[in-house]
Amino acid sequence: MLMHKAINIRTSLPPNKMAISISVPPDKGGKGGYIPYNQTLTKKAQENRKNPTSAEKKLWVSVLQDKQLADLKFTRQKPLDQYIVDFYCAERMLVIEIDGDTHTDQMDYDSQRTARLEDLGVKVIRYTNNDVLQNIEGVCSDLLEKLNAYGSPLTRGVRGVISPPTKVINPLNPPYQGESEA
Repeated sequence: MLMHKAINIRTSLPPNKMAISISVPPDKGGKGGYIPYNQTLTKKAQENRKNPTSAEKKLWVSVLQDKQLADLKFTRQKPLDQYIVDFYCAERMLVIEIDGDTHTDQMDYDSQRTARLEDLGVKVIRYTNNDVLQNIEGVCSDLLEKLNAYGSPLTRGVRGVISPPTKVINPLNPPYQGESEA
């Protein structure tokens, strides 16, 4: 029989609202464990997955889907705590956010959101739509560099390109066979 532990989440709801109780599967979560979330966000997250922005779709298909990036599993539109994040890697406790034009109007909200996620042990990396759409190679290189800095060194780049743990090669332009990586 599978046992779950119960977690109560109390948000900044008025006293007349009830707290959320969540059953936590013991095998869920990354190295830091399970991050509870508001289950009312699930439907909205599913809708967001069906309607990605062009930048989200490009990063997902080109870099994150099917463990293309350093053999790490990412999920899209993942509810964490009281938010839905664009991409989440449980193994590295890492969120990748793609900020569109609307994010310039909500910088305070984004700062609070980032602070809350970091309080939960989640590292947040942000890129703009423009970065992803016009410089995906630069985004990949930056992401690999940050992944190396935030955790144990990676031994794989994008699409299985092997690189030494301290060296980041351009993941979308690997050397030709027989050509030196130096």
